[in-house]
Amino acid sequence: MGKKSTVQVNGRLLKAHRKAARFTQESFAAECGSVSPVTVRRAENGNRIMRPYLNRIAQVLGQSADRYAADSGLESQQTPPVSIDGQWTGFFIEDDRNMLPYVVQETIMIRQEKDRFEASYTCYAPHEIRKETVRNGRIVGNVAFGTIIPDDWPLPSGLTNFVQMTSRNNDWLEGFHSWYDPDTDQIETSRLIAVRRASKSYGAYLRDARAIMEKDVPLFQLRKLLEQGYDFADAVAMVQTLPGLPPSRDAAADARPSTRIEGVEYLARTGRSYGDLLKEIIAMDYRYIGNSSEIHEGTAEQWAPIFERHPNCWRLLTKNDRIVGYWHFLALTPEKTRQALAGTLADGTILLDDTRSLDAPGCYSIYLPAIVCMPEFRFGRSFQRLFDALFKVAEEFASKGVMFDQIILAAWTAEAENLAFRIGGCAQVPLKLFEIGPGDFTPRVFAATFRDVLDSGVANTFVELHRAYDTWDG
Repeated sequence: MGKKSTVQVNGRLLKAHRKAARFTQESFAAECGSVSPVTVRRAENGNRIMRPYLNRIAQVLGQSADRYAADSGLESQQTPPVSIDGQWTGFFIEDDRNMLPYVVQETIMIRQEKDRFEASYTCYAPHEIRKETVRNGRIVGNVAFGTIIPDDWPLPSGLTNFVQMTSRNNDWLEGFHSWYDPDTDQIETSRLIAVRRASKSYGAYLRDARAIMEKDVPLFQLRKLLEQGYDFADAVAMVQTLPGLPPSRDAAADARPSTRIEGVEYLARTGRSYGDLLKEIIAMDYRYIGNSSEIHEGTAEQWAPIFERHPNCWRLLTKNDRIVGYWHFLALTPEKTRQALAGTLADGTILLDDTRSLDAPGCYSIYLPAIVCMPEFRFGRSFQRLFDALFKVAEEFASKGVMFDQIILAAWTAEAENLAFRIGGCAQVPLKLFEIGPGDFTPRVFAATFRDVLDSGVANTFVELHRAYDTWDG
């Protein structure tokens, strides 16, 4: 890039001329054609923009481009560093394997000496408070960059590189940072905004920063879903269901009537057979889990008598008589339970004789092959309804003296692994949950005692379920 390829803009003059011409920023960008609203805002904030963009802006306003040039076009490295010394409030987005993306607020203290600075960060995440440090940070012109090192984590966990630019009278720092996340074993990236606390516009800037970051949350989630291999259309549908997002027109129309949880009454109401039900469920498995062979999935003929014999061990999530999600569990014979715990159980080998009846009071281990949901129903109230139904059924069993000592879950996908942690542990860390597999062609298998599941807090609304296990001596 040549030295004169970007130009520092006299933003105040440009803004005055744009308003005098009776343009809004959006209508002005449209009139310029090749210049985006973001570029117009950057120019009016006094930032550097590409020379061709400034030429087009000046042409629309009937002025010479040189009239809006605040410098000679020399690289910003030749300008003295701005001051970012002092206290700031920052924001960025992160997630962990048990939660949706969330905005983290942080308190930042920067100590600057000429073009070098150090900084200390206190990050307030939903489940923890972290301390982080910047040493040997640099600021060149109005660009600050450096490396953030966590105080209490072993490297490279949390190791973060960042670059930000100042604007709004040097009271606003905005850019991006990237860090190594040990949970995902990937490099993650988020927008990074900080507002100077001493600014006269601190309150307004703080509101702006929060609004920008909240709008970034679905974009962060969309990128994560695409990285996990979802088709773009499925990923967009899933993001549409994030809490707090306005639904699309199609999603709003589809939201009526709401989803419901059903069991055998679904078959009675729709006139479908168990064979019809299992064919539809298996088709969902192949589409959304991607099992590669019949030995892992099984057949409708195999599963239909099992579902019929154990009607209280499965539930459907339906909308407009369409199955959009389901789960089922089984109490297996001791031999099949040992195979499940070893990660060697192929679901296609489970027959009716391999299952145990839950009609009599007693203690049982349960095997959960899958919780499957269409992408657009994997977040929000619909999935929570399906998730809660599992504990509602457990509560009904407990009222009859049927108790579960452990739960074993087969996780075929990264999402299922996240669910395993969600079932087995609290948001901070997996709680007494251990990996047993995998084998060459088997899912990762997770197990936890059912009491640990309840202690993790995922079923706190089921008071009678907790009371039953609190008084159980098993």
